[in-house]
Amino acid sequence: MATADEQPPRARVARLLDGLHARLQRQTTSLEYMPEIDGLRFLAIGTVLLHHLSGYLTSSMPTPPTDSAQLRALLATGNIGVQIFFAISGFVLALPFLKARLGGARPVRLSDYFLRRLTRLEPPYLFSLIILFALKFRSLEQPWQHLGFSAVYLHNFVYGTGSTINFVAWSLEIEVQFYILMPLIAWVFFRGSAPWPRRVALMLLCLLLTWRQAVLYGAHFPHGLDVLDQAQYFAVGVILADVYLLEWKGRLDTDSPTRRAAFDSLALFSWVALPAAILIDREHARFVVAPIIWLACVGTLRGGVFRTLVRNRWISAIGGMCYTMYLYHWYVLGPTLKVLGGATAPTFLENLLTRGSVIVAAVTVVSAVLFILVEKPFMGIRLKRRSPPT
Repeated sequence: MATADEQPPRARVARLLDGLHARLQRQTTSLEYMPEIDGLRFLAIGTVLLHHLSGYLTSSMPTPPTDSAQLRALLATGNIGVQIFFAISGFVLALPFLKARLGGARPVRLSDYFLRRLTRLEPPYLFSLIILFALKFRSLEQPWQHLGFSAVYLHNFVYGTGSTINFVAWSLEIEVQFYILMPLIAWVFFRGSAPWPRRVALMLLCLLLTWRQAVLYGAHFPHGLDVLDQAQYFAVGVILADVYLLEWKGRLDTDSPTRRAAFDSLALFSWVALPAAILIDREHARFVVAPIIWLACVGTLRGGVFRTLVRNRWISAIGGMCYTMYLYHWYVLGPTLKVLGGATAPTFLENLLTRGSVIVAAVTVVSAVLFILVEKPFMGIRLKRRSPPT
């Protein structure tokens, strides 16, 4: 048997890549891992990163760019990636409750449910807050108050604005609100064997909440700093989980080529329609964005090409570390651009292709290191279940 030094270069590279992938692959306490979901997370974090990158490059150029106006407008819609994250969370959180209430699985222990989220998400979040707090301390007013309310996910509520320590945490606070509400949602909606009454009820709830958002915020879409402002996107994920469990589970690999091609067409149409709707009419796009996200996820999970794409091991691995990327990406953009000498190329497109590609690589590398060191150790924690009394 050949030693590592005797192996051909291609085999050594393959071993190195396999080892890197193993380090980057997320750990899960669930027996069922769906790489497609991490692939969807890749798409979500990718759109958010490109949205912030485009805005940062544009604002950093010596003179406002006049080229690539359509490309800049397209990248500006990338903040909708946050709402895609909300839909994914709705899917992931609803699935165990659906399995317990409708699929015959053991009941979800609420103590385990909340403790799992506390041990999985809170340590990496607090670590990022402490690091950024130390860097920003001198520039913050009432720094300790902002740190305290950010740490317990109440900054949005108390101050009416995102955290001054890590502004992207505004969406994490909304996620936590949904975590708390999910058991109640399951208790209210996951009843009876007939699926369509609850699905229609959730759809009507989506419409009602979208109308509420339109009344409160007008053209300021898709923002809103509490769960009621964003609940329609979580509901999209809940409906998707319902359909997946009761109608798709075990059948994703049995579709005919023609059926897969039809779902691929649906995915392509939906992913194109999502930014197009926002570009055409941002204010009224809110009424179609949630359904389009649902259709995009359906097409991606059921299609042949799209499902293969999101199941790719590198795409799903990067998507699996999206939490770390989301926490830190903004704070890697600026220093990296400064090291590169600023956005000094004469056109936006040139800055995007040269500086932008290096910045994306830097964000990925820094996030990978922080993921391995800070986030991944908390993924494998298994909570001990106490044995029932005899």
